[in-house]
Amino acid sequence: MSPLVQKLGRAADHAAEIVTGRLMKMAERALSPDLSERLDREHLNNLDIPALYRILDEHAANQPKIIQDSVRSQVAFLSSVGWTYANVRGKNLPHREANRFVMEGERRFLEKMKEMGLQVRYESEVSPEEVAKKPSLILATHQGGGWENYLTQGLTGIESGIVVKGELLHYPVFGEVLQSAKAIPVNRNMLKENGDNGEKRQQEMTRIAGEIAARLADNENMLVFFEGTRSEDGQIAATPRRKAWTQDLLTAIDKEWAEVYGEPGDFQKLLLVFHTMTTMPDVPEKDFFLSRFRLGSTLGAKLVRADGLRTEDSENPYDQATLYGKARSVLKDMLVQIILDQQAEQDNNFGRAA
Repeated sequence: MSPLVQKLGRAADHAAEIVTGRLMKMAERALSPDLSERLDREHLNNLDIPALYRILDEHAANQPKIIQDSVRSQVAFLSSVGWTYANVRGKNLPHREANRFVMEGERRFLEKMKEMGLQVRYESEVSPEEVAKKPSLILATHQGGGWENYLTQGLTGIESGIVVKGELLHYPVFGEVLQSAKAIPVNRNMLKENGDNGEKRQQEMTRIAGEIAARLADNENMLVFFEGTRSEDGQIAATPRRKAWTQDLLTAIDKEWAEVYGEPGDFQKLLLVFHTMTTMPDVPEKDFFLSRFRLGSTLGAKLVRADGLRTEDSENPYDQATLYGKARSVLKDMLVQIILDQQAEQDNNFGRAA
């Protein structure tokens, strides 16, 4: 088979994947309530997270507006990265000083997005004084939009190092900024090794955990996306692989800390739950401009305590004694409130028009 025929075959498979995905989304939406039905909190609380996202999707902006807003957000992002790069390039700054420029770049990006129409809701049940008492391991959810990578410090005001996929460190400009801030890279190929090569996975997990523990011991906050990869439907840590990453990494961090620095408890665990889009993307990630911010919509995040939460999942997906259940509960409450607020806004607009 010629290379051209192979490429055409792959293109056809990709097109079929997109069409199939969209048809499935349309079928799901046809069975879901929308905002015209007068939804109340009791009814919304009985729905799962994907159903809540489908309701939000019904009220999302039209396609040309999505692309326009996405382009504007990309320009704002590149501008903030350029500003950060100009302040760290070639200066050989201590990594925490370099990270302060990263934090300021994130803040500038977020402010620009607010000016363009993004509504931002952030709340924390942990006071700045409590955050400052001891170093924090911040466990963040990771949705399909991916903007959590570039917002956490600017949104929370908490300076922290970060764990990222290793490929990002090789990007022009952006990778240099991450290297200056001493981001911890993850070799995802080693983490996928199984069977006879399971030792490589354990070696990589131990390395990552050791670097995180060392930074925490140096009184530096560290942020990790505990699901290991993006969730395309809002179902936090739903797959076995993502759950295994969470459990193995947190176990390794506690072990490294206990062996080198003392008993666990000298650092605290916090949970940062994101809602970054009005809807999960309905196309593969490579269709870049359709899976990003929709301006005029709401970005939500909440910081809560995570000490003592179990890492194994529960039969009750919203069991607040587990890390996943707590995160899902926080996200679900966030989505319910956003839907109710949008409905109230519709009512107000209708009243003014009448």
